[in-house]
Amino acid sequence: MKLLSCYVEGFGNLKKREYTFDGLTVLTRENGAGKTTLASFIKALFYGLPSVRAGGNFNDRQRFCPFDGSKFGGNIVFEKGGDVYRIERFFDKKSETRDELTVYCNGRIIRADDIGKQIFGLDAQSFVRTAFVTSEITEGAGGAGKMLSRDAGLADPADFDAAIAALDRRRKELKADRGKKGLIYDKKEEVETLRSEIAQLRERERALGARYEERGRLLEEISALERVKERETQNKVIGAKLAVLDGIRGDITVKRAELAGIKEQFPSGLPSFDELDTIAEKQTETVRLSALSEASAQKQGSGKARIAFLPLALLLVAAGAWLCTVTLAGIVVIALGAAAVAAFSYLTVKSKKSGGTDGGYFAEIARLDGEIAEIFARYKMRKPQDISGAIRVLTQKRQLFEALSAEVCNLETRAKLYAEENGLSVADERACGGEVDGELADKRRKLGVLDGVIGWEEADLELLPDKLSRLEIAEEELAALTRKHETVAAAEEFLKRADGRIKEEYVSPVRGRFEFYAREIKTAFGDKIYMDADFAVSIEKNGSLMGEKYLSAGQRGVINLCLRLALMDNMYAGEKPFIIMDDPFVNLDEKNFEGCKRVIRALSGQIQIIYFTCHESRAI
Repeated sequence: MKLLSCYVEGFGNLKKREYTFDGLTVLTRENGAGKTTLASFIKALFYGLPSVRAGGNFNDRQRFCPFDGSKFGGNIVFEKGGDVYRIERFFDKKSETRDELTVYCNGRIIRADDIGKQIFGLDAQSFVRTAFVTSEITEGAGGAGKMLSRDAGLADPADFDAAIAALDRRRKELKADRGKKGLIYDKKEEVETLRSEIAQLRERERALGARYEERGRLLEEISALERVKERETQNKVIGAKLAVLDGIRGDITVKRAELAGIKEQFPSGLPSFDELDTIAEKQTETVRLSALSEASAQKQGSGKARIAFLPLALLLVAAGAWLCTVTLAGIVVIALGAAAVAAFSYLTVKSKKSGGTDGGYFAEIARLDGEIAEIFARYKMRKPQDISGAIRVLTQKRQLFEALSAEVCNLETRAKLYAEENGLSVADERACGGEVDGELADKRRKLGVLDGVIGWEEADLELLPDKLSRLEIAEEELAALTRKHETVAAAEEFLKRADGRIKEEYVSPVRGRFEFYAREIKTAFGDKIYMDADFAVSIEKNGSLMGEKYLSAGQRGVINLCLRLALMDNMYAGEKPFIIMDDPFVNLDEKNFEGCKRVIRALSGQIQIIYFTCHESRAI
């Protein structure tokens, strides 16, 4: 397998950078120039980046997300098994579920949900522990196999069956193959429960802010009501003044009701005084013309009879008008006068039909009657038989209407001036109405209930720091259990790949390759190096065997590098992956570095190596 090129659109401090790779590619850059970033970018293109978790530790997605908001990701091109692959991966700011991944094989898009595992046959953790070499390989002591055996609780790691059984038990103890069982599931349940409880407390914490605001509003309203109450106590005279004002307003209500009754009786309105005078004048003129008409008809046979009706009609109308000022019985008298006038008109008409003449009075009387009827029609009233009585009634109604309207206007003006002069307001009315005490008591009751709720919420929120601390510990424990599970699972997988006993068919090949690499750089250790079936390394110095813990950090780094190279030789049966080395020899002196340099150069003929360093003295 061989990396051909990669392009970084945006990743950490790298922007729009393109790199090409050979069998041995050496990149020498100063500190901060992006060597580690490029190494992390290559790993991320194959295995992605973990999502940002609320309350979680600072991870690579946060570390390498461009600050300027530019596109986050790029592509890499490599060759494997004669095929050319291209991975394009662009990352979301927070969630891996929103990442964009496209994989091409020989120019055609292929399905690849987990491209790193498809290419290398390993998960991200195992890939990092083999092909991703940094200066951290100098940390710690003891072989990888010994660490795995210790984690699984093996007494004799050379016993293949015991190793498989122990690793399988330990793996299932950590995470069962089926069902929701195991330490990891229990710890996940604990983490999810804590996260749910913390989320609920956070929500209640946000709601508490609204409760504080509500409490502030209640305090302001209570203060305002207390000021009204205080003003009521200090100014009791307001009640008496309001009583006066209420009396005026009561009078206004009564007068308005009387006006409403008149308007209901005459929905189209009342004739004006001028119109009533006009009707009276026209009616008087009608009576006068009727009398003249009757006089002119005396020359006819029935003239004396008709003339006899006219004085009687006039007398009755005059008497009725006078009586109306004293009693309603005058209306009856007026009605009799009207009947006499009607009889006179009848006789006159009869006289004309019989060939007599009234000197043209009949036409004028008809015109006046039409004009009188028109005035009544304006107000949707029919012309009454007793016009004089109707004029009297309408005049009285008109006078009453005008008087009531004037009284209402005067009373309203009086009420307004009285309220202004005495400083009366709506608040004064409410206070004096006795509603303040009830409203004030209600708001104080609400404040007491709200203070109780706030107290309970604050007491519960005191648990939040403890739950956050427990969550952090639980997440760390979950991460540790997950790493342990991955380690045990990887160890079990490695052992299952062996086709025989550990010593003969697994340990021996690894030990053989380890000794091959160690011989190339043996100047760093002394005369002899030993590796047991547990991958534990011993160094013979001055006739005694010494464990790794007695060596310097540089020497331990070389041992671990050799062991890692030996494991890679045995783990990958087909094409070997590339190796990324991020300045792993910072602790070596010049003499020991030369031995490592020879190994790296020789190895680059068989496997591609991408080597980063920040100093020319450590360039390969």
